[in-house]
Amino acid sequence: MMRVRIFALTILLGCASVARAESGAKVTEAQVAPMSPEAEKASSRLLVASGTEKQFDQMLPRIIDVLLPTFVPGNEARQAELRQIFTEEFLDKIKVTTPAIMNKARQVYADHFSVAELNQLSDFYETPLGAKMVRETPQIMMEMMAFGRQAGQAAAQAALPRIIERLRAAHFVLPKGA
Repeated sequence: MMRVRIFALTILLGCASVARAESGAKVTEAQVAPMSPEAEKASSRLLVASGTEKQFDQMLPRIIDVLLPTFVPGNEARQAELRQIFTEEFLDKIKVTTPAIMNKARQVYADHFSVAELNQLSDFYETPLGAKMVRETPQIMMEMMAFGRQAGQAAAQAALPRIIERLRAAHFVLPKGA
């Protein structure tokens, strides 16, 4: 969940910077380096075959679900209105940045894989097993994130007393209750 929260905050901050830049510079395209037509075609095919664009679209409401609890305290009776505002404003801004995000994804894949490798990956995702991988990956990720959250909490609980002890010894300012 922490990973999703960090990603959600990154997206939100990215949207904020796009909103500030709307009046002038194109923040979105400046971050994507040119690539060969072959690499662009192969990486585009991979994004479709792997379901990346579809998964991104499905993830957007989850980002709102992650961000919303931060704003609920004190607004419990107005959660529906709060969700509506987040949905309208966030989805409006993310629609502007989605093409740039997908272009950046194409570039990242093209930077890490050759055209032949991109085509081989797409070939795999276009098989029945690859299609199953695309279908099952979101659920697998959710299960792994839930386990990762539990494991991380257990590790934090085990480590926290010693961390606090060392921070006190080094005269750090600690949060109240620590």
